[in-house]
Amino acid sequence: MILDTFALPNDVNVISANFQLSIKIRGVKVIVELEPSCWVGRRKLGIYVRGKNLYGGSIVSKKSFKTSTFLELDMLIKKIKLGKCAVPGCKGNYLKTNQIIKTNSKRLCAKHFELALNRHYRKVTRKQHLHDSALDDKKVKLGYKYKVIVWIHPKNGDDYFFKLYYKTKPSSLQIKKYAIAKKSLITNDYKIITLMN
Repeated sequence: MILDTFALPNDVNVISANFQLSIKIRGVKVIVELEPSCWVGRRKLGIYVRGKNLYGGSIVSKKSFKTSTFLELDMLIKKIKLGKCAVPGCKGNYLKTNQIIKTNSKRLCAKHFELALNRHYRKVTRKQHLHDSALDDKKVKLGYKYKVIVWIHPKNGDDYFFKLYYKTKPSSLQIKKYAIAKKSLITNDYKIITLMN
């Protein structure tokens, strides 16, 4: 790793939440910023590394952000390592960290990672659409005429949905009772779909 340009003040112990540094690593310009979670969530010193066509990400220290100094920040910045994109002929890079390699196991730059992610998303949604269509067809054969998608908004945790099938058109009260039974904070987030024969 070669840091072409890098200098931090030694005499200041308070790291600003607006800290940002532009450096070159192996000839690649990267921007280093503080991880927002430093002062929001886990409160550990962390940096976020980004750059043009760089699959960037975070590097987090075990040190508390509150008590960290520029020396600890400097040590974290010196952990930045870049790898070349695995696509032949590509000049893009990715950030080499254990966390990034888990999500970017193919070691792709930002451009190629996004292309791979979009291909995967299209494949998964196509499979899901085929599955949903087959289930709808099966329900129609059993005499169901309506599908209701009900979103559940719990007090804690992520929102999720249920697909319900009805032989007669359900009333809004029926659907609201279902949402209440599932402890949803919002009871009118649903869509009724008429199934075709």
